Amino acid sequence: MRRRPAFSLLELLVTLAIIALLASLIFVALRGIRLAGTRTETSVSLRALAFAVTSYSTEHRQTLLPGSITAPQAERLRIVPRDPFGRTLQDSRDAETWVWRLMPYLDGDSSVVFGDYRSKAFSARITTALSSGIYGPGSGSGQEIQPSIMPAIGMNTTYVGGNDLHGPAALRAANPWSGTVAKIAATRDSEINKPSELVVFAPSCRHDRFELNGLVLGSPEIRPPRVIFAGGAVSGQWDVVGDAAEPVSGAFSGADGVPFVRWGRVDLPTARFDASVISVELARLGSDMRLWLPSGAAE
Repeated sequence: MRRRPAFSLLELLVTLAIIALLASLIFVALRGIRLAGTRTETSVSLRALAFAVTSYSTEHRQTLLPGSITAPQAERLRIVPRDPFGRTLQDSRDAETWVWRLMPYLDGDSSVVFGDYRSKAFSARITTALSSGIYGPGSGSGQEIQPSIMPAIGMNTTYVGGNDLHGPAALRAANPWSGTVAKIAATRDSEINKPSELVVFAPSCRHDRFELNGLVLGSPEIRPPRVIFAGGAVSGQWDVVGDAAEPVSGAFSGADGVPFVRWGRVDLPTARFDASVISVELARLGSDMRLWLPSGAAE
């Protein structure tokens, strides 16, 4: 009887190495597909938010939505935030940001603002909060998830619509709702020169990297790298360090809004005022102020 030839040790090691290589290639490919899917979902959310802002403007005689605003100013401007069921939102903290004021234009789908968080544990807590509170996460006693103050996506409230809540005192004093002469934000559609270039929404994170279940939580605003005040004064807010955005020391006291590049990339999708979603490298986002200013040029 002829003996069947057996594998040598070398042949066995080569076979195992090939299997390990193929497994690693499959893992990388699957991870790339998953990340691409997450990125696509984020782009869909960005586009929906951009359409919501323009829809708000259309219904309010081309007046732009204030990104973050205190309750007294909201009352003065007759801005009434509503929950996903159409009821008036009573929680002043939730009502301060753009999130709930856009709910009627998102068909009440609050998942749009935190759809970029990819954690089963985190998603479960969001689901529980949504089912237990009529306003969604953050509206009830003990609710820890608050998409109104920690969404995955932030709005360029500095130059689009303005805000009366976040930022240094000089920035708050120069916003269009403060009653002062100074104005750094566009408050009407007609003040935006290049809608296809102006960044309105982008993924953002809290500057202190606050985490929950291993996730970097977001911010309701995405801050430009610099603020150009009336009179020419400039305040730096964040710089690009390596492949990430880092706050300028002292500029983010008590605030947040640093751009956050996810998916292992060096670029991130941004929603423009014309509702287009365009990827832009973080380095350019941190240096080209034409992407942030309604005028389209750093004057």
